[in-house]
Amino acid sequence: MSNAGAMVTDIARNSEWRDSDKYAFVNSLPAVGCAWEFLRRNPDYQKAWLAAGPEPLRSVGGSGDAAAWGLVRFESPDRDARLANVFWHRTVSREVLTVMASKSEHAEQIQQLPPYGLQCRVTVQAGRDGEQHILFAEEGRFFQLEVHGLHRLENVRLTTEIVLSPRQAAARVQALRRFSDLITHGHLRTFLYPPDKRACRLARLLQVLDGRSARAPYRDIALVIFGEERVSADWSNPGAHLRDHLRRAFRSGRALMMSGYRRLLE
Repeated sequence: MSNAGAMVTDIARNSEWRDSDKYAFVNSLPAVGCAWEFLRRNPDYQKAWLAAGPEPLRSVGGSGDAAAWGLVRFESPDRDARLANVFWHRTVSREVLTVMASKSEHAEQIQQLPPYGLQCRVTVQAGRDGEQHILFAEEGRFFQLEVHGLHRLENVRLTTEIVLSPRQAAARVQALRRFSDLITHGHLRTFLYPPDKRACRLARLLQVLDGRSARAPYRDIALVIFGEERVSADWSNPGAHLRDHLRRAFRSGRALMMSGYRRLLE
């Protein structure tokens, strides 16, 4: 690589796409983790991240702005969901819990942010409008707070708005439950962050996407995924079912990589 990391790592080349076991972790990812797996493969995102350099927020418009990608700040595309600290913007992810921090005179209402004694990664990011973002991450599971009000988050009282929309209310209740459990148990317990129902299919799409990004022929991808016996039996079939299946998978994966990842966050 050239000076200061001037070349983005070619994820497709380095992900060893021929090894299906490399994608097994995706099967256990919640939707937010799956969304990141697609976004980090986007060549335009990789260029924007590289251009951002030491200014991960960026205040300019267009693709050079992290918000253009649905993010609070840029994250390195070299990091998969298990290692990445991905701050999604609350306008694209309903899982972000927005709270107001204020002084409290009642001891039972006092909270320290971040809480002490946690067993997960904690990252704090200042926002461009004075808010603070706190991300808790553990093995592809994420919980995110957007904190408004006080800048010093010690001995504060936290409040959040009541949401009347049934769809938004369900997400808010889930976020509050996750926050309470995090404070009680000190980490992001798996049962509160179940795998996305589409995770197994999404893992397959990622493997096909990486194979094509590495310029592998569809037949080579089929051999890796389905095995020689099935490919030998089906590849020359006049209906071209297996070939069409992979082509559709690539189109779906590419659509998710380009902008469709946002649908996984809704």
